[in-house]
Amino acid sequence: MTFKDFLEHLERSLGYHQIPLNRRADSPRDIFESCPLHDELTKQLVRTIYKRNQCQRFIDPIDRAKTETVLTEIRNSVMQEKATDVDRYHFIEDFCAATNDFFVDTRQSESIGKTEPGESGTAQVVDLQRYRQKRMRWRA
Repeated sequence: MTFKDFLEHLERSLGYHQIPLNRRADSPRDIFESCPLHDELTKQLVRTIYKRNQCQRFIDPIDRAKTETVLTEIRNSVMQEKATDVDRYHFIEDFCAATNDFFVDTRQSESIGKTEPGESGTAQVVDLQRYRQKRMRWRA
């Protein structure tokens, strides 16, 4: 759960136009290849998450609680603005959802790796023969 993984997830989830990630970035100033659609808001979110998690490099881990605290603060400020744009509203909601998905997906992948050898993650086979027979009788 590194900061770099987080940004890559955001780019996949929200799209390149929202998070134009520069894969060769060395510092937080170079995170974006071009200007994001909601430039100031996106930069504020990403920089604050980076700072609040006390990251020094892009490969440093981020914490869910600290990240959600940042999102709560910025989301509340966007919602309380007198002239909040509908697009900004949708963006902050989508950003929060993508962030939640990142942490939930990471947790699920960790728990899948911890399953016991006797347990299998395969689906159960359901016999549909009885259902098909009832359906055929109904049509007759």
